[in-house]
Amino acid sequence: MKQSIFAKAIAVVLLCAAVLVFTGAAFASYALYDSGAYTLGYDAAMRDAVEGTAYQLANEAAMRFRDGSYEGSAAPVNFRCVIEDQSGKTLYSDYEGEETLWDRVIEVEPEYGTWTYPAEELEVTPTPAPTGVPRPSAAPRATATWAYELEDFETGERYTFETEAERSAWVREHSLRVHGYVLRDLQPGDEIWSLLYLFQALYGYRNLLPWLAVGSFGLGLLLFAFLIAAAGHHKGEDAVRESFVDKIPLDLFTLLIFTGQGIVLIPLAEWSLPRNAIGFIVLGVCELLVGLQFLLWCMSLKVRVKCGTVWKNNLVCKLWGWGVRLLKKLWALLAKGLKALPFLWRWVAILGALLLFEFICFAGDGEGFVFVVHLVVLCPAVLYIVWQARKLRLAAKEIARGDLNARVDTKGMFFELREHAEDLNAIRDGVSAAVEERMKSERFRTELITNVSHDIKTPLTSIVSYVDLLEKEELANETARGYVEVLSRQASRLKKLIEDLMDASKASTGALPVKLERLELAVLTDQAAGEYRERMERAGLELIVTKPDAPVFVLADGRQVWRIFDNLLGNIVKYAQPGTRVYLDLAAQGGKAAVTFRNISRSRLNVSGAELTERFVRGDASRSSEGSGLGLSIAMSLAQLQKGELSVTVDGDLFKATLTLPET
Repeated sequence: MKQSIFAKAIAVVLLCAAVLVFTGAAFASYALYDSGAYTLGYDAAMRDAVEGTAYQLANEAAMRFRDGSYEGSAAPVNFRCVIEDQSGKTLYSDYEGEETLWDRVIEVEPEYGTWTYPAEELEVTPTPAPTGVPRPSAAPRATATWAYELEDFETGERYTFETEAERSAWVREHSLRVHGYVLRDLQPGDEIWSLLYLFQALYGYRNLLPWLAVGSFGLGLLLFAFLIAAAGHHKGEDAVRESFVDKIPLDLFTLLIFTGQGIVLIPLAEWSLPRNAIGFIVLGVCELLVGLQFLLWCMSLKVRVKCGTVWKNNLVCKLWGWGVRLLKKLWALLAKGLKALPFLWRWVAILGALLLFEFICFAGDGEGFVFVVHLVVLCPAVLYIVWQARKLRLAAKEIARGDLNARVDTKGMFFELREHAEDLNAIRDGVSAAVEERMKSERFRTELITNVSHDIKTPLTSIVSYVDLLEKEELANETARGYVEVLSRQASRLKKLIEDLMDASKASTGALPVKLERLELAVLTDQAAGEYRERMERAGLELIVTKPDAPVFVLADGRQVWRIFDNLLGNIVKYAQPGTRVYLDLAAQGGKAAVTFRNISRSRLNVSGAELTERFVRGDASRSSEGSGLGLSIAMSLAQLQKGELSVTVDGDLFKATLTLPET
């Protein structure tokens, strides 16, 4: 049923009927209760029912008599009155002794407005009394202080009084006494007859009306709940979906609804207490329009809550979001502009903006002195502090870049800035001491490796010599000859390791001699390719060399460059995957020449390129192949000694090494 448009339409019609029935029954029950229909007899209740209308007619008669429009006008059919002044003199009468249903005497004061002022603040000349109207004061005065002023709304005359007693006396003097009568023999044609006709019609159902109001109210609640539950459901769709009404921004939709209700409530206010059939019809139509608008708003709100668009689809939220985004963009542009300025000029711009804002605020208030004080005293002080902070910032940058000779000049600094400068200098000293200590440790370790390597190399040389002698002897025992071969192979491997250790130690400390000269790198590349091409073919590798047509000259040591080439190409022969290609590329750009070695590794590389260049790290994690793990480390140190760079990267199984040297 929630998806049926017909069911929703029937529910809306029934809800409107329930609202009308509830309003009519509740209003009728209250009117009957107020007139005493549930506690008094029929006649007494009928008199009470007509009393409010009769009072109103009596007041209208007095006011119309005051402005002279009562005589000659059409009088109510069932109402008569006698108007007297305070002395009992009859001023008007249309009552001829008919039998009455209701009669009362009503005191009707003149309509006026009252203003109260302190008597000592104002002095006015009393208003001249109009002809035929007695003055409150017996003797007129040239000037008088007064506390009360009355304006008769009917005649437009203004009167002044010094005391409350004078004002009250004037009001009593100008009040009218009205005898009002409602005739018992009612004739159709005025609102009294309409009211009593309605009262007689409802009196017989006085016990049923409260139950009718309760039942229609309950039915209306059920129908309202059904319509709220069915809001957003459409035929053939299980999920709640917004309609074009629900896509209107909530705050705009709410404004439209309440504006519409305000327009409807204007005639409703005019007929708030209907006294005839037209009044009841207008009241009912206005009530239905207000109720339907409220129902539409509630159903739309339910759909928005279900779809989660209460806050998103909102003009205020959208405007807020647009404003925030605009402010962020403006702030980003401002920050970008300020960031482009040097540190000192950045603060000059900020202070200038603040001073301009202060000038605009104070210029019109005569507070230019404050602006001058800030301009002469505050701005120089702030700029001096900013200048000192700039010194701290520059010194911190130098220390961060590794310049351990940078110091902050604390002359002229004060308070926390001076302490901060001293802390930066202390950090510099601490870092210098730590670096010096580390360098001493590194030198000690390098010297230890060199000395131990020398000490090991002496007996190792003897071992190699005696193994060589044993190989020249004719040994009858086959097993002994096998042992001698193992000794020879392992001694050679140990000798190579000792030499690598010594080379690594010398290269890292810069003790290795390097002779820089003009070198044609393309020729050296061709020589290395020719040297290793046959070995690579035996290993199942295809070498591809790429180089520019023009010669590439670098400033380097040819012997050390060859050692780097030999190390990298030797590793490729050992560790490359058979059946793959090896690329050797030479290129020159930006004042530097770069030689790139690329191959596919046979073993899985579980380390990064930076880790491969460390000492004793090998791509073969099982360490089953030959090698000490020092080759790449030595090659990197050799490149650095020639003011070049060796970078190693690993991408999956792709191994890439790039040697960069300065062109000349």
